[in-house]
Amino acid sequence: MSASVRIHGIPASPGIAVAKARIVVRQRPKVRRKHIASSEVGREKERLLESVAEARRHLEATLAALPDTGTGRGEHSLILQAHLLMLEDELLIDGALSLIAAKRICAEWALSLKADEVKRMLAALGDDYLSERFEDVEFVSDRVLRSLLGHTVEIVDRDRVQEPCIIAATDISPAETANLVL
Repeated sequence: MSASVRIHGIPASPGIAVAKARIVVRQRPKVRRKHIASSEVGREKERLLESVAEARRHLEATLAALPDTGTGRGEHSLILQAHLLMLEDELLIDGALSLIAAKRICAEWALSLKADEVKRMLAALGDDYLSERFEDVEFVSDRVLRSLLGHTVEIVDRDRVQEPCIIAATDISPAETANLVL
């Protein structure tokens, strides 16, 4: 016999749900700080660009899968489009590519350094709207980092979860929300 647990939080939708819980603990991926040889610079740049392309494909697929109508479709669409634009950002992506060559460091380290720099810049602007973009930079860089490291980017592995469940998480991005099978 299993024990019942009552959890209180901020619901994503009204009502009461009874199902198995899927607890999502998202931590930023641990980034290895590895220097590389000059001969490895080209390969590291390629790894970063491949991971950016993978993140782009995933976001584009999520955007295409959004229902044509419904609550939140417009907002989700705009956020996903902004995330796609961030994958082309000169400061973030081109900056990381430059760091790989200039400092001869691995792609993960370069992207992490650039993402931290962009987040610091946004936080220092003193504008509430731009400060909130901090989370978007975090999401986009996290997605690319996870790809570089070979980690899953999905909060629910559809191959393993065969029944409906309740997602319990500190934060779920619009892209992750849009990807959930409801």
